[in-house]
Amino acid sequence: MIGIMDIENIFLIFILFGIFQSLLLALYFFVSDSFHFSTRIFSVCFVLLAFIFSLGLFFLYKLHYEYPHFSRIGLPIGALVAPTFALGAEKYFGYPKEKLIWRIIYFAAPLLIFTFLSPYYFLSANEKLSEITNYSSTLNKECVSMNLISIASNFLIFARIYYRLHILSEEFNSKLIGSILQFKKLLHFCLFILGFSFIIFLMNPFQETESFVNALFSIWILVFAWNQIYLKTISLQMDLTPTSKDKYSKSFIETKLLNQYGNKIKTFLMIRENITNPDLNLSILSKHLGISLNLTSQVINRYFSKTFLELIREYRILLAIDYLKNSDFSILRIGHEVGYNSKSSFLRSFREETGTTPSLLKQKASEK
Repeated sequence: MIGIMDIENIFLIFILFGIFQSLLLALYFFVSDSFHFSTRIFSVCFVLLAFIFSLGLFFLYKLHYEYPHFSRIGLPIGALVAPTFALGAEKYFGYPKEKLIWRIIYFAAPLLIFTFLSPYYFLSANEKLSEITNYSSTLNKECVSMNLISIASNFLIFARIYYRLHILSEEFNSKLIGSILQFKKLLHFCLFILGFSFIIFLMNPFQETESFVNALFSIWILVFAWNQIYLKTISLQMDLTPTSKDKYSKSFIETKLLNQYGNKIKTFLMIRENITNPDLNLSILSKHLGISLNLTSQVINRYFSKTFLELIREYRILLAIDYLKNSDFSILRIGHEVGYNSKSSFLRSFREETGTTPSLLKQKASEK
């Protein structure tokens, strides 16, 4: 039989391992890409995760009795991990920006939890200690409710991410969004973990279950991060362009070269055969420019203020507008001509890019 001390030692090892891993990953994502905001957001996410692990260590040794001001701060901070991760994933993988209403929904749970707990945070140390010591069933119900809100919010956030990636898989070729499709596979496990966590927390709403649920979610995030590092290492090994080791590959490209490469990209994408090429990806573009993948990505982000996928979508829609104004093609055919596999994905992208529909634009063009 495993004794209480053995269980505490297991928890201690897990918590220390989590703190070390989180801080290491936070440092990695902070320094690995100095010019893109994407990895910096992931860095913030892992700092939050390290803080949550530290609170676990804090409560393992019951230090909240000695430092009551640290009690109950893990609930809103823990709820911040998922929305921060969602923003980081959007930047990191470069898929189109989320709508403002969904960004607000992402942060609704931590804001709601913080608002609900704010009166507690303004209590004195003695008043907090009194509440901790006289832990009531009412207080337990409040904590359970907030944990359920947090888990449900996390599930909603990751379900939304999964839906967006599914939409992208209909819009873009698998060669263009290979890394995104791999991320989508990992999301299956995340959604299963969150759904399973919600059910077991309803069945057994106690602190032990809360710790178990948090541990499952934290492990998934750590696995995701190390998987991305592994995939990035493989990608760098395959990036064998002659200039991949040039002096600009890890530096901030000067304005003259930025404009030069930016104009080359515009010229390349204005050619119909290039923008409608189903195999078009960042590697093909970087080889055309004669520069590394990292530098190509940097040029796109700085010169166009867009991600590669957003840029591809923009030029496809520009080509579609040209077809709508200067041809008698049906909307379905135009969608296929510019690289879309289905009418629904074409209509969705067109509306997001222009704010209108192909039918209305074609009608206005014919009236002139």
